[in-house]
Amino acid sequence: MVFSHYSKLKSHYFHINIKSPGKVYMIDKHDVEGDPYIDFLFSDMSLLKKIHFKSFVRDIRELMGDVQEVYDAIEKEKELVRKFVHDAYKDVMENYDSKIVKFKKKRKVVIAEQAIKDFENFLD
Repeated sequence: MVFSHYSKLKSHYFHINIKSPGKVYMIDKHDVEGDPYIDFLFSDMSLLKKIHFKSFVRDIRELMGDVQEVYDAIEKEKELVRKFVHDAYKDVMENYDSKIVKFKKKRKVVIAEQAIKDFENFLD
């Protein structure tokens, strides 16, 4: 069950949101102090077979994609999340009925007979 959900999400995010399949995106992080910091985003797992550790930079440059596609996909996902939350909130507010009370479990205290006798002996 979980694996099928993971596969569905993986296929959705790696094949629909990025317009150019088979590309590598280098995202340079300028907000990190000190050493340079770069994220490498692979749009397809099969690309890793084409890249060798010794010639990593050269192999990456051949498969480079426009990083703006990634930023556009991120903004699109943010907008979809905003729309989903807004629609869910609207649905809850339209369908909320304050007359419906959530069931509460009645709590019972169960005490063994010997415990009551011990408690009585404790008080004496």
